[in-house]
Amino acid sequence: MSPRLVRAIGASLLILVVGGIAMAKLGGGDDTDDRVDAAQTYAAQVARVSTATGNRLAELSDRSDYRKAAAAAESTRAYATSINGAAAQLRAATPPGDVRALHDSLVKLYEQTATSLGRLASRFAQAGDPVELAAGAQELSTQIQQYSTQEHELRDAIERALVQATTPGG
Repeated sequence: MSPRLVRAIGASLLILVVGGIAMAKLGGGDDTDDRVDAAQTYAAQVARVSTATGNRLAELSDRSDYRKAAAAAESTRAYATSINGAAAQLRAATPPGDVRALHDSLVKLYEQTATSLGRLASRFAQAGDPVELAAGAQELSTQIQQYSTQEHELRDAIERALVQATTPGG
C-alpha cells in the first residue's frame, strides 16, 4: 500500500471516527461528554501524526535514489528519523484507558520500524555493489509496506475501540 493511499485512508477514517464519537456524545451526560472529548482529542492526535508521517514518507520516496550507497543510506536514515519523531509524538499523546494497550502497540511499531530502518541505513552506507543496493532497496520496500499495513490495522483497531468506548452502553 502506497504512503499516499495510507494517507487517504487515514483521513477518511478520522472523519468516520470523529463523526461516530460525536454521535455518541448525543446520548450521554457529563461523564460521557468527558470521555467523548478525550477520545476525540486522542483520535485527532493519532490522525495528525499518522498523516504527517505518511506525507513525509511519500515525499522521501519521491526523491530517493537507491543506486548509490550514500544516497540510499541518507534516504533510509531520513525515513527512520521521521518515524522515530512520530513515535515521540505518539508517546506524548494521552490515550483514553480503553485504548492504552493498542496505543502502546502503535508506539512500539513506530519505534521498532525506526530502529530497523536505522540498521538498514547502516547497511546501505557499507554497500559495495549494485546487487547489495538492489537487495537493500527491496528490503526497504518490504519494511515500509509491513509498517504501513500494521500501522493501518492498529489505527483501525484504536478507532473501533474509541467508538465502542464512547457509545452509551458500549
